[in-house]
Amino acid sequence: MAPADDIETYCDNGVWKTRWRNSPQPFAAGGSRDRQVSQGATVAQWYGVDHIITNPDGSTAEHNSYRYRTEAHAVGPLDVAPTAPGKSTLTHTAALAAG
Repeated sequence: MAPADDIETYCDNGVWKTRWRNSPQPFAAGGSRDRQVSQGATVAQWYGVDHIITNPDGSTAEHNSYRYRTEAHAVGPLDVAPTAPGKSTLTHTAALAAG
């Protein structure tokens, strides 16, 4: 079983979502499976944590580790924190780009 600070992409009632495993709330939801997998992988890389992709039946489809990265070497916005569920930089960045 993965530590609680990892990222999980999962399907909930037909909707693909991504969350910190220690949070019941997703920080990203909707769109295709590939979109959520991409967002989950991006955040996992920023923080140097694992990214677990769960099939709709609850089984593990993939488990990718980005733990070789340290916080000092991580790049990207860091406001999607385990203590701040729902504060998605991905959404915020898209809103800024839209004008």
